[in-house]
Amino acid sequence: MMRYARNGFTLIELLIVVAIIGILAAIAVPNFLNAQVRAKVSRAHSEMKTFVTATEMYRMDNGAYFPHNHTVWQNKYLTTPIAYVGSIPKDPFQVGPTRGETLYSFYEYHKDPIWNPDGSEALDYKSRHRQCAENIARAESGKPNAYELWSVGPNGIIDQPAFIYYEASNGTVSAGTIVWVRP
Repeated sequence: MMRYARNGFTLIELLIVVAIIGILAAIAVPNFLNAQVRAKVSRAHSEMKTFVTATEMYRMDNGAYFPHNHTVWQNKYLTTPIAYVGSIPKDPFQVGPTRGETLYSFYEYHKDPIWNPDGSEALDYKSRHRQCAENIARAESGKPNAYELWSVGPNGIIDQPAFIYYEASNGTVSAGTIVWVRP
């Protein structure tokens, strides 16, 4: 009786290995992509805190918040002439017009005043924040210095005229805007 040396794998063994690798990839890739979105959400929250701190330092130094505008230099007051931050934080979810998206605030977090300097209402905050009683309470308690700060969120769309609040529990890349009302 002759013994044959085994020189390789059978076709069945190779197919089983390929199937196992495919199953592992099908599990790992979505988790990796969700981890990237979760990291961007955490980054947005962290940078918004930095933005709020710098904005409040500007207000303490100048007696008022910097002017609100919708230009490419809307947040320049945080770096010029006094640097309250090293560079203006950029919204990680505003990828720009390369895929046809609308550029909402020139890649930056956007600050909208809720009140005019005379205390009159600058925007209909109760309509915009109707889903979030905490934001309405902060807007009213912070009068006249309350403002909203927003990031477009993972879906890259600003929900106007009322915000849909981003919740990771609705799916990592669900609709919604990351919104904070300060102070």
